[in-house]
Amino acid sequence: MKYFISVAVFFLNVAPVLAGDNRSVSIIAEVPSQSFYVVEQSGSTIFSGNQRMHYDTGVSNFSEVGGEIIIGASAGTISAMLLGTQALTGHYSANQIPLEVHIDSLLLTASSQQIANEMEAAASKVVKLTINAKTSDSVVADYYSASLNILFENSADL
Repeated sequence: MKYFISVAVFFLNVAPVLAGDNRSVSIIAEVPSQSFYVVEQSGSTIFSGNQRMHYDTGVSNFSEVGGEIIIGASAGTISAMLLGTQALTGHYSANQIPLEVHIDSLLLTASSQQIANEMEAAASKVVKLTINAKTSDSVVADYYSASLNILFENSADL
């Protein structure tokens, strides 16, 4: 069984803005399977809300975004991998800032990696999902956004 989860990350660089106000509310309700699940820990909005990376001009760095998630499976191990591009892309598509995605201390890549063994998966495991921007001195003022796709897989044939 596979879950495909998309995490949206948005960054707004400080720049002159015309007056305006726009608000939206997204509502998500999910009843997970007891045989395999990946859900937000209570109080976390890593999957259900837009994440904002704040830029600190003093140190030329972005804040990390993240939250705790609960993973579990009645049988087998749980693995995760990234799909697609992992970068903040500016309004001008040439402006890109690479992103790193971690589950606990494990750096996720395009290759599937185990994040819970059979015992951890059977007992349910709380892990921290964090996303960091890899900045350099050449960051250009722009409006950046990204949509990260993380694939969670269960090794059991359920």
